[in-house]
Amino acid sequence: MYRIVCESYQNFKADFVPNNTDDYRYKIAKPLELLLYLDLYEDEKYNDTISYKKLEHLVYLLKNNIEKHPILSPFYGVWNLEVLMEKTMVYYLTKNTMNYQNL
Repeated sequence: MYRIVCESYQNFKADFVPNNTDDYRYKIAKPLELLLYLDLYEDEKYNDTISYKKLEHLVYLLKNNIEKHPILSPFYGVWNLEVLMEKTMVYYLTKNTMNYQNL
């Protein structure tokens, strides 16, 4: 499932980069990039950036609304940060093409 999220995000991003990065859909999805790149996530977390805060807020909202909206459960399962960071490291180590310097 995580691999699919990574590939889907890359495909989504390809529709906007390099010529259409001002599109609101790109700007909304940009913080999700932290789920794909462990080094970037760690840097953003350390610097307490707005992208990190947006992602943290999304995960918080998902976690706290699962009972009200069970349909969110799969999304939280995919985007649970503790699990994701572990999966990201495995994916990052097995896919050398996945480094955020190429963004």
